[in-house]
Amino acid sequence: MSDQGELFRRTRDTSREAYFKLRDSGVLSERRWEVYELVYLHGPATSAELLERRIRGMRALTQSRARFTELRDMGLLRELEPRTCKVTGHRAIVWEVTDESEPRPIKRDKGPTKAELQERIDRALALPHPDCLHHYEHCDCHVSAIRAILKGES
Repeated sequence: MSDQGELFRRTRDTSREAYFKLRDSGVLSERRWEVYELVYLHGPATSAELLERRIRGMRALTQSRARFTELRDMGLLRELEPRTCKVTGHRAIVWEVTDESEPRPIKRDKGPTKAELQERIDRALALPHPDCLHHYEHCDCHVSAIRAILKGES
């Protein structure tokens, strides 16, 4: 067997071990498992090529695409060189499973704490705004400032 063939066989063996360990552990949500299994069984392939096999409807397709990024962030999928997708005809990322059997936690930006938000709101309410001739807590300019803070725009 060639060195390349041996490497592929070894990679698939370790991927197979990871697949069964992940399946048996039940740590992935149903949708994440569905996407992981698609990539394992039919990858490497683009997300559209993989999802075409199982999912009908644009909403389900859009919701499932986010699982690819999550699984990548967990260390369970990797991106390969982009190529022309057989489904869309556009250049797209090719996905493949890794040999990891234990997902890394996904780091999320938690945003400001309640105390930090309250401090920002208090500051916004305490300062008169240029177009505010009066200083009421619930005038329109203050409500707009509070909404901007809560949306993360300030």
